[in-house]
Amino acid sequence: HIDLALCGVEIISNGSGSHHQLRKLDTRLDLIRGATAKAGGVYLYANQRGCDGGRLYFDGCACIAVNGDVVAQGTQFGLRDVEVVTACVDLDVVVSYRGAISSLREQASSAAPPALVPVDFCLCCQQGAGAAVALQVSPPLQPRIHLPEEE
Repeated sequence: HIDLALCGVEIISNGSGSHHQLRKLDTRLDLIRGATAKAGGVYLYANQRGCDGGRLYFDGCACIAVNGDVVAQGTQFGLRDVEVVTACVDLDVVVSYRGAISSLREQASSAAPPALVPVDFCLCCQQGAGAAVALQVSPPLQPRIHLPEEE
């Protein structure tokens, strides 16, 4: 993900199929927080949920992290087939965070740009008289990690 961050990618999405293992969520969250703390950015993590019909169980626990902080987290275990996790993020905060790390700025200046696909889509609300309600950025939260006995 570092290469993408150096090229200016602000949002990284990871659709995962990581099976449940005791204490694995703690490791996942450490990796996600560490990746976004080192290079800044918004990290969208989604994991499969349920049983594969055999011996594997996927525990879900989708989350959203921004610059090293988890701002939204789904449940680790649940009976619902689908769980939607959302957060309101400010991409200018990501750009400022990256700009404050001098070594990251230096490395980014020599990074090759990624392949781009133009899309007619806007992630931002329109500014001005016709603008809807101002959205509040989702604050950091303390991630919920089950005790070993609960897992």
